[in-house]
Amino acid sequence: MLIRRLPPAIRNGLHMHSSNRLEELACLLADMLKGGAGADPFVPAQVVVQTPGVARWLSLRLADKLGCCMNVEYLFPRNFIDAATARMLGGRRPAHPDAERMAWRIFAVLPGLAAGEEVLARYLEDGVPLK
Repeated sequence: MLIRRLPPAIRNGLHMHSSNRLEELACLLADMLKGGAGADPFVPAQVVVQTPGVARWLSLRLADKLGCCMNVEYLFPRNFIDAATARMLGGRRPAHPDAERMAWRIFAVLPGLAAGEEVLARYLEDGVPLK
C-alpha cells in the first residue's frame, strides 16, 4: 500500500494503490515523485509500508529509478492511523485499548453487522464464540 501527500489544492491527499506486484507499485511511486506531486519540496512524501524490509527495498528501487531517494517518510499502518487520528482530534493522541479487550468488543458487535454480510453471517452461524 502506497500513500502520498498531494498539493494543498487537492484536499483529498490520500492515494491508495494495491497490487500483488511490488515492482509495479515502486514504478508508480517513482513516477509520482518524479512528476513533482508534492507542492512543498520540504514536506516529505509519506509512504505506508508493512515492514522495515519493504521500506528499505523501496528506497533502493526509488534510488535506481530516480538517481537518489530522499525526503520520503516511511510509516507503518499503525503509525499512519495514529498520526491521522491525532490530526483529526486536534493533536491529541488516541488511547489504544489492549488487544484482548478490543477483540471482545469487536466480537460483541459482529452479530449486528452480519445481517447484510453473507460471509460474516456464515462465519458466525455456528455460535462458537472462540475461533
